[in-house]
Amino acid sequence: MIKDAESNEYRNNLDKLRNLRNEAYKGALLCSSGLKLVLKKFHGVVEDAVNWKDLEAFPKDVWIDIFPGIKAVLIWHSDNRIVFLTTMEPGSEFSWHRHEDCEETVLVLDGDLYELETDEIFKEGESLIYEPGEPHTPTTINGNKLKVTFTRNL
Repeated sequence: MIKDAESNEYRNNLDKLRNLRNEAYKGALLCSSGLKLVLKKFHGVVEDAVNWKDLEAFPKDVWIDIFPGIKAVLIWHSDNRIVFLTTMEPGSEFSWHRHEDCEETVLVLDGDLYELETDEIFKEGESLIYEPGEPHTPTTINGNKLKVTFTRNL
């Protein structure tokens, strides 16, 4: 029994150290000028489109706070496709933005997605496509989990 308790304590301490390391790593990444610029574009501080090169600035497997209540993690990247998991807390929204050089496909894995520009609600299992250059303002009423796939125009 003592060994089990020691083993659990070791695992808990290891988890704490991993969390500290991940938080430090995340902080360092947020200091990178490329990711800072992308977040400014999402926030509307810089009015340029959020394009392919901007999306490539996200580190793989690290959750990033995009807006209050919105987090995203890049889970897959190839030459012409980038996939994110995104979570949105109830009532949160992206600001108006667009992507000039890629198409965005959103699959609602859980919850709802309300698109302000078209006044449409998408529920679990439904998807929508934003064509290149199409302005959009994704919002949620009850919160959601999304799979967001960007396909680069070749």
